[in-house]
Amino acid sequence: MLDQMRSRDAPTLRALALGSVRASLRLDGLGAAVIEVCDRDSAAAMIANLQPNLLIAGRGALEPKLERQFRAANSGIWSQVLHTDSAADSKFAAALCPAALRKIEQAFARDACFAEEAALIAAQQTTGRARTVCVVGAGIVGLMTALRLSEQGFQVTVLESSPAPQGAPWTAYGCTNGGANARMYSATEYDNYNEKRDELYVDMADVFERPLSQGGWLAMDPAARTAEDLDWNDMFRRVPVWLAQGYSAEIFDICRDGRQAWREFFAKHPAIREQSGMRDGLVRTYDDPSKLEAARTLQAEQGALERVLTPAETARRHPLFGHAVASGAICGALEVSGFTVQIHAFMQQLVHTLDQRGVRIEWGCRADRLIRDSDNLILGLEARDGIRKADHYVLSPGAYGEGLAAGFAGQRLLHGVIGAWLVLPHVGGELRRSCKLKRAAALNQDVNVTIGNTPDGRPTLTLGSGYGYVGGTPGRLDQVQLDLMYAQLDQIAEQFFPEAFAAAGAAGTIAAKKYCVRPWTPTGLGVFECQQAETGVALLIGGHNTGGFAIAPQIAESVVNALTGQPSDLHWQFQSRRLAAVLPALHHMAD
Repeated sequence: MLDQMRSRDAPTLRALALGSVRASLRLDGLGAAVIEVCDRDSAAAMIANLQPNLLIAGRGALEPKLERQFRAANSGIWSQVLHTDSAADSKFAAALCPAALRKIEQAFARDACFAEEAALIAAQQTTGRARTVCVVGAGIVGLMTALRLSEQGFQVTVLESSPAPQGAPWTAYGCTNGGANARMYSATEYDNYNEKRDELYVDMADVFERPLSQGGWLAMDPAARTAEDLDWNDMFRRVPVWLAQGYSAEIFDICRDGRQAWREFFAKHPAIREQSGMRDGLVRTYDDPSKLEAARTLQAEQGALERVLTPAETARRHPLFGHAVASGAICGALEVSGFTVQIHAFMQQLVHTLDQRGVRIEWGCRADRLIRDSDNLILGLEARDGIRKADHYVLSPGAYGEGLAAGFAGQRLLHGVIGAWLVLPHVGGELRRSCKLKRAAALNQDVNVTIGNTPDGRPTLTLGSGYGYVGGTPGRLDQVQLDLMYAQLDQIAEQFFPEAFAAAGAAGTIAAKKYCVRPWTPTGLGVFECQQAETGVALLIGGHNTGGFAIAPQIAESVVNALTGQPSDLHWQFQSRRLAAVLPALHHMAD
């Protein structure tokens, strides 16, 4: 089916309308689209001649025989029928053609691109003896996955290249254990920054091509970029608006569903909740009325909106924001559902829970690569201390797949984007909820502020912010760009929390900042890829941008589904080849 789709001679949208649509129409975000108009009598001939992949008709205007002819010609893939209650016109077509293309792309991704992996996953229903799993990566996603597998009766071993937590400098660890002691779940925490015409993110098309010093998100020397880095950026740039909007809708649906997944997790593991400093509820502040309104609409759509606050109400309910409101840095706020945790305490309790269940975590054990035969069948895993064998392998490599992801299409997608952290003492007024600051600025547009405590119980505010692309291989962060991100974080802290920032300066802790490298993909979608192993399968997972913590329970469940023979929506949504499969058809489409 993939070859059939690629062989079509016209990669742009070809639409046939029963109605009064103009003979040609340029659709925003689609490029040149062929729009033909016909009446009922000529419809059959037009379907045969034009071979459209979009059919627009008023309700009752399309005879069942004609619809069957259209669907037969398109094999149900890369095609869509739209009905309207009024005569089709150019305004109708311009509004609905992007929506139609999104549905077409989803159908193609689900039914054609994912067919081989779906069959491989379904085959695991008959391999009940395949019960041993080797998980590579002890970040939040890897350990949540190990726990869920253990609960389903799998025998799980986890390999992690970093030392045991808290036993080495923070630079020795990955994002979860090396970053600051704060994580947040919100209904839009896992976001798609590829949505180039979104009200909340603007000028995104070339954002990874411009250094932070020029208002972009590039945190490495442009001259140091490899062919793989340029390829990643090219994929990001080539995602058209209509497709980015489709990806965003899926991402927000997944993130919204995480609310129930986390409820179920904490109900099953109350000790993790109790020990992790969890705080319910969030407040989101804005400095731009248009962005406040766009966010209000989005949060309401996600079912997360609890209260809209005026500036005065924001200062009254959250006195810590009094200075920011008075200075005009906050024009309003939203109280929304969500929560924050202190991730290091969360992970400590999670490791304890895994230990109680008999899951072995081998710290300081690097896994280098999968061993394959001449037919690409996975035979084992080469680790620091020798060859490891299991029925299944789950690879969660973080920002850099390197040799571990070799042979997977997803290796091309996993690259690193840094974020910075600053911890302040919680002084200067009460903040009832952890918060997100939204700013109309090129750098550090989004700032998470998590309420927590030091190990000896002193209240803190942990600020996390910034985006800086550092490519597909480690060691290329430009210190000048990192210092710029740090300086911007200082300015934000001083603007919004002046007393806390002054107290940190007096204590000499402002310079004690950190950064972490988050795994990102050019589509915004995560990676979920399945390949055949000797007695089971190997899965490559990751690339969840800013949402690794937020959707960790769902990723864990999707792994269980795959190893028990149950293909799920998340499998095809996150498949590694999804964008590559449609890029040929997008070749002549304009953003």
